[in-house]
Amino acid sequence: MTEGVELSDLGPRSEDLEDQPNETTPYIISASEAAVIRNQEDALARYTGSSIEHQRRELLKTKVDAFLKAVAARDGLLPGPLIYDEFVLDDVDGRALYIKDGLKRVTYKNNTARYLALSTLERDLGVDWIRTHLFPIIKNPSRVSEK
Repeated sequence: MTEGVELSDLGPRSEDLEDQPNETTPYIISASEAAVIRNQEDALARYTGSSIEHQRRELLKTKVDAFLKAVAARDGLLPGPLIYDEFVLDDVDGRALYIKDGLKRVTYKNNTARYLALSTLERDLGVDWIRTHLFPIIKNPSRVSEK
């Protein structure tokens, strides 16, 4: 009879690593912003028809605003004028936030009030795409050049 192997002995699962980029620090929003997002996510289940579309738009705006605020505070980047058109919510439950172009996930899988760092998104989207579509305005150029 062979001895059993604990799953933890095999190291972390790939889906655990996916949500933990090792070279960057994620954007973590305030507890109050996270609570608002969680309440809006939970409320989606109660809506149907045209009212669910309105609630999804409100949730999308709240999530994008939290992401933009975190990016501006840490990286000194401001969004372009059509920023909300660049994002979509998950079609299944509306919790995960994605970049519309290529459906790149912006929020963590297990914590949708936590956002991937731009350097993590850059690997799939590229610096030029991020600059052109998301953040063409640099609020504090010296902060960005320090990175």
